[in-house]
Amino acid sequence: AAALERHEAAWAQLESSMENNTGPVRMSDIPWPPEGASITGVCPGDPAPVAKRRLAAALRRWHPDKWRRILDRVPSSEQALVTERVKAVAQRLLEEKARLTGPGGVLR
Repeated sequence: AAALERHEAAWAQLESSMENNTGPVRMSDIPWPPEGASITGVCPGDPAPVAKRRLAAALRRWHPDKWRRILDRVPSSEQALVTERVKAVAQRLLEEKARLTGPGGVLR
């Protein structure tokens, strides 16, 4: 739970930075989810409405089409790397969604 809170705080900081200045957004500025960790933040035992809300938020955040406003601020030398990383996170998220909605999943 603490890791999820830190990640959400880092996203809030990125959003605030994008609103308040016009500088570039570097790959290192983006709060990427840790490898092997849940992207949604859904924990075993979470009630279905909480899990559903977290899944929907993660799907919105990591959908590649939603990244245009961020990618427009990424230096051209890093755009391909950021795009590939977003696609990799989105793929991990789809796998996590399948676990959550499949047999034994909290959203089954």
